[in-house]
Amino acid sequence: MHLARAVSTGFGLLTVVGAYLLALEIVPTNATVSTRGLSPLSKGVEPRRLALLAAAVVAFNPMFLAVSGAVSNDAAVAGLSAIALWLMARVLNGGGAWRIVLALGVVSGVAVLAKTSALAAVPLAALVVIVARLRGRLPIPLWQAAALVLLPAALICGWWFARNHALYGELTGTTALMQTLGYPGAPYRTAFLTDPAVFVEEFRGLRYSFWALFGWFKILVPLFWYHVLDALSLLGAAGLAALAVGRWRARRWDDLLRLGLVVAWSGAVFAGVTLYNVYLDAYHGRLLFPALSAVALLLVLGLDWLAAWLRARWAAAILPVTLAALAALAPLVYVRPTLVPRRQWTGRRFLRRRLRSTCATARA
Repeated sequence: MHLARAVSTGFGLLTVVGAYLLALEIVPTNATVSTRGLSPLSKGVEPRRLALLAAAVVAFNPMFLAVSGAVSNDAAVAGLSAIALWLMARVLNGGGAWRIVLALGVVSGVAVLAKTSALAAVPLAALVVIVARLRGRLPIPLWQAAALVLLPAALICGWWFARNHALYGELTGTTALMQTLGYPGAPYRTAFLTDPAVFVEEFRGLRYSFWALFGWFKILVPLFWYHVLDALSLLGAAGLAALAVGRWRARRWDDLLRLGLVVAWSGAVFAGVTLYNVYLDAYHGRLLFPALSAVALLLVLGLDWLAAWLRARWAAAILPVTLAALAALAPLVYVRPTLVPRRQWTGRRFLRRRLRSTCATARA
């Protein structure tokens, strides 16, 4: 058990590293996020500073910390997806040597094998290779690059889809899972997409559980935290939209292409989770963790744009600082008192109980 949790923690660290590397590729070193026509501050945005902020958003996400400390494949798919997205950005930037393209195919295949929520990684990687070749940034022939991406991915995860088809008559085994859990064999939660009120309620749970909702929707933190994170997310989205408009007006097509890659991956993961929720009641934020590094970077870029526009660069760090504060408080202030009554873990009674337990263990 401890070894499995250590492996999950290792994948959590990989996600943080992947978010940092992704930010370095998306934010060019020879340009700033806040250029002419985008904000009053036209200089001084270091890619490493934004990369550290994006990595901090990932590292201090309380829900991701909880998942990374448990036996779960969510941390694995998050880490592998972050590395795959970083490799896609490298190929898009012209670093598509055959070794990088091969690594992209391998990592994409392993990510899909870890969890099908990363299924979009393979077709998106193939699309990135095509775009890079059309823009003259791929030093190897297109057919060779496509083979280096698709063949390793097919060899690594293709057998799993073939096995599902042989055993269950479908590629993903979703129907078999539904039958095991007692769900109907067809999409039954159609109101989720047709009734706006149902979708708003489900989306609220998705947002809350993306940041901090423990014990399978049982342990919430005070609503104040969710409202603050919602506000910061909206501000980040507004800043990102303004950033994209400014890039379009300045005809910075390369920057838009890099942003489009991150947005496309985030949208693909969200669409997959939404479609999955039509079949199963599982609209949980942890299912979005394959896009955690991408979402963190997009929010940081948007908040940094707003901070530059307000001439208050320090404000770009509000999101990671908020998450760090919540991550520090959640285990002892919100989670533990809910799981264990306070009288069992505070005061002299708790100390005497721990002392007796320690003495009994020593005698044994």
